Amino acid sequence: MDERREHQRINLKKQCLINHSGNVGEIIDLSLGGVSCWCVHGHLCTEATTRKVDIFCKEKRQWARGIPLQVLASDTVAGKFLGGVPVRRCRARFADLREGQRNQLENIILNHLMVQSRPDSP
Repeated sequence: MDERREHQRINLKKQCLINHSGNVGEIIDLSLGGVSCWCVHGHLCTEATTRKVDIFCKEKRQWARGIPLQVLASDTVAGKFLGGVPVRRCRARFADLREGQRNQLENIILNHLMVQSRPDSP
């Protein structure tokens, strides 16, 4: 897949969750332009669908709610979850963000960058 992102990706593995339609997944990386994530129920992550998602990051318990996104691509990865349950890797772009939504995403990204820059961070 060709790189199409305009914005810097922030690696958020094992730090943030994404929830769409009652389906919770793990965020792989995030930018102001979009997100990449793993989801257990792959049928909810199909290309060309548009959804509203919530993002929760355990560092400082940050939320971004009702974020609109459009799934650009997805593929099934066998055995990624619980030793054999196939999951779907989804790549999506944010669509028509309102100012408040953009601010929520910026806060998550800035907070993560500050945590990464601490001398005691892993």
